[in-house]
Amino acid sequence: MRSVSSQDYYIPYEQMISLREKEQLNFGIDRLTGQHLTNNHWILQFADDPALLKATWRAHNFWTYAMLGGFGFSVYLSFTSAWWVFIIGFVCMAILNPILVKSNEENLLDLMIKDKGLYEAMHAAKRLNFLVDETVISGLQKRDGLNDIPLTPAFNQITKKQTVASSTVDIYQIIGDFSKVMERDDWLTGFYDSSQLPHPKEDIKNALVSAHNEATETDDIKSSLRTGLMALSHYHDDIGNEPLRGGHILNYKPSSENLSQEEQSKEMEMWIEKENKKIDKNKLDAITDIANREWEHFKTLIDIPLETDDNTQIIRDYGEVVEKLDLMAFHDTSRLPHPKDKIKTALINQHNNSTDTKDRDLFAVGLLYLVQFQDNIGSEPVRGQVDVSSLKWSDDATEMALQFSEEDEKLDKKFYESLLVVSEREYESYKSKLN
Repeated sequence: MRSVSSQDYYIPYEQMISLREKEQLNFGIDRLTGQHLTNNHWILQFADDPALLKATWRAHNFWTYAMLGGFGFSVYLSFTSAWWVFIIGFVCMAILNPILVKSNEENLLDLMIKDKGLYEAMHAAKRLNFLVDETVISGLQKRDGLNDIPLTPAFNQITKKQTVASSTVDIYQIIGDFSKVMERDDWLTGFYDSSQLPHPKEDIKNALVSAHNEATETDDIKSSLRTGLMALSHYHDDIGNEPLRGGHILNYKPSSENLSQEEQSKEMEMWIEKENKKIDKNKLDAITDIANREWEHFKTLIDIPLETDDNTQIIRDYGEVVEKLDLMAFHDTSRLPHPKDKIKTALINQHNNSTDTKDRDLFAVGLLYLVQFQDNIGSEPVRGQVDVSSLKWSDDATEMALQFSEEDEKLDKKFYESLLVVSEREYESYKSKLN
């Protein structure tokens, strides 16, 4: 087996799956990539199944809570009982933490095998490392020799179409030109000036929307056009010649191909810290907010069919809210896009009228999530466990445990437990209405 990187080779999702099934390929990520893929809501937009990615986070967070809680308890015992108990807790955490990190990386890799969108986003960002059988190396496509656009493979099929009338704008030529810009720029992790676009931004938007709404061939074409609109939201006026970006892991490039994994991780941490000191954070935050709102607007142009029943629209709106929230916590019903009872009725009706097992399961899961929304919660969610993603990460295990203990003391656990009782009864009531 030979080690290769996605910085040098383009291995499409379908080819990766095929070679993996033949035991001719395996792939991995480094420690920092795993950290940035965990509890990072920005990544959700690239996943085909955001709920599955969130489930992976929850599993990791649960065991992290358990580990930190155990160490915190050993510190408590050191003050109230034998002073040396914290040493045992510290040793246990030192053993468990690397195991949890490795397990999380493996879970993320398993997810990328199932989730094409997430795999292709990480591949396009050149953050994957592969072990490939020597016999198939010659069949892999080098990035330097690419004529196709790996980030948007379906665009090649789109640009072969002809315009339906000579008087219409050649939207497929516009899309083809823009796809080359997408491949050239690292738009996943930065913002570029709209002067870098090959056509006026409005023309590109209209071309992508028109092509999406006309497309009937395959889901791949529609998916690629959606990716195009997402990329377009990263181009704005007054950015300047240099792209606007933070010290994001996906922008890092090793100084040497000969660095070990450990050396590369240390260099990456130092590079991110250095780059973050250079940026105009206020401007970056403002542009990020504008881009997010623009992407949400673009989605309204392509996601809502001309004819849709009320149930479908209600569930679609509800799903967009659910994707953005941590459903390990309880949230106020004011966060819902429609009255809670309407959403409940829509989910039950769609479940009972569907014959597709997968769809029925999804509607049932939607009801399970719905009980996490209750009245009189307020603007802040109610949690039963510390949100580890909110902690300031440190290599000092003692500092992490102290942070955990401080946050744990702030939790209103009695209120959380009362909400659990209410939500469990509520869900049982919902289930009784499913056929």
